[in-house]
Amino acid sequence: MKSVFDQWTDDLRSRLGMAPDKPPMPSLESLQETEQCPEFRRLRDARLIIGAFRYGMMGASHKKYDRIGNCIERLLLYQQDGNKEHLLDVANLCELEWVENNNPLAHYTPADDRHHCKKL
Repeated sequence: MKSVFDQWTDDLRSRLGMAPDKPPMPSLESLQETEQCPEFRRLRDARLIIGAFRYGMMGASHKKYDRIGNCIERLLLYQQDGNKEHLLDVANLCELEWVENNNPLAHYTPADDRHHCKKL
C-alpha cells in the first residue's frame, strides 16, 4: 500500500502531466533543505534588519510606500544591469507588502491558476 506522500506525489505528477515512471520524489524533509538558497535568505535578512533602522519595524510602519511600483522598477533595473541586489530588494519589498497590506484589494486566495514561469 502506498504512503499518503507517495499517493500525493502520484496525484501531483498526474495533474501536472508527468509520467509516473519518473524517479520518486525526495522526502519532504529533504525538499525543505534543498529547495531554498541560504545565501539569498542570509543577505535578504540582513537587509530587513537594516531596513528596521531606516524605516521602522516590520508591520509598525505608519507611512505608505509604493512597494509594488518599486518592485517593478527594481526588476527592470535587474534586467538592465544584472545586479542581483535588486532581487533581494524585490523579495523584501514583497514580504513587507504582504505584512503591511498597502493595497486595499489585498487578500490571499491560493489557487492553481495555470500561470507558470515560461522557459527562455
